Amino acid sequence: MKRKFNNFLVLMIVISLFTVQVFAQDKTVTNLIIMIGDGMGIPQITIARVSSQGADGRLNLDKIKYTGLVTTHSANNLVTDSAAAGTALATGVKTNKGFIAVDPELKPLKSILILAQRLGKKVGLVTTARITDATPAAFGANTFDRRNEDEIARDLIDNGIDLLMGGGLEKFGVDLFTRELKPGSLIKESEEKGYCFIDTVEKLKVLEGPQQKILALFNFGDMNFVGEHFDFEPTLTEMTAKALEFLSNNKGFVLIIEGARIDDAGHLNDAEKIVNEMVAFDEAVGVVLDFASKSKDTLVIVTADHETGGMALNGGRLDGKNLHIGWTTGGHTGSMVPLYAFGPGAINFTGTHHLTEISRLMAEQLGIETFPYYYE
Repeated sequence: MKRKFNNFLVLMIVISLFTVQVFAQDKTVTNLIIMIGDGMGIPQITIARVSSQGADGRLNLDKIKYTGLVTTHSANNLVTDSAAAGTALATGVKTNKGFIAVDPELKPLKSILILAQRLGKKVGLVTTARITDATPAAFGANTFDRRNEDEIARDLIDNGIDLLMGGGLEKFGVDLFTRELKPGSLIKESEEKGYCFIDTVEKLKVLEGPQQKILALFNFGDMNFVGEHFDFEPTLTEMTAKALEFLSNNKGFVLIIEGARIDDAGHLNDAEKIVNEMVAFDEAVGVVLDFASKSKDTLVIVTADHETGGMALNGGRLDGKNLHIGWTTGGHTGSMVPLYAFGPGAINFTGTHHLTEISRLMAEQLGIETFPYYYE
């Protein structure tokens, strides 16, 4: 009798665990946060960890239980760029290099960010590059050429993205020398559409709700590398914290956060800059994980669009000193990149996926029924 009871107890535990797992897989989420380390491969993460904390150190990224790998190739090239990779992650469709949220036949697609607006959610873009650069553009604009940044800037405003935060003052009509608005400035037009415009970290710190929308631009081009910031530039952590504060609401939000300058440091084959940018990105990951842990209904996805530099750790000391770093290129590579998932539905993201599959899984977890979605 005792043996039968024990067998029954084991069976009930197995059924309960299976039920919990299925529920975790099927449950839709209220908030979705996508963190993109532009150019961030496994070597960049490894070197940042070892250099900053030693071989046995742990980053905030290392606290995330569910992990996987991501292939990144575009529709027309084994080695992608940020435009095609960003489009894959934003829309679930492979496209050609240089294309922003259009398929290889130039048919425009609605991103997961734009579709989230239809669910009544707030949406935001945060980057350390220009807000009109390829990765954020893929979530909030449509064009056949990533260099059409004036067109991208207008799309971001016309699409009513609730929060836009990064660099790119010039593309919104600010004079480089006087910092005054040019005639016909898109900033003036955005203010007429309900945006609150700010351009310094001091203004960011004192910004309080309720604001209808925020346009926060802190540099004419990309924001400066960590350690080279102007006094008026916020850190990625400061921007992330303010974005979470502003977007939080009962209906939920979708937020894209890009550590963009990891990629630029890779193009320069500058290991010190990569470590600085990676550590800053990881600090922002820590802020997001703290928020998600408290909210319980937030799915966090951390990944990259591609790897840059063909970086490798070839030796050094266990305490992170005298590291020997190798490079294969000053450009992008076709290497797989890491994937981290935290929160409800995170288990679905384990294994190996293409960027497009990550996008489709996120849309499913968010409750978006039709995805990919073409404009009519």
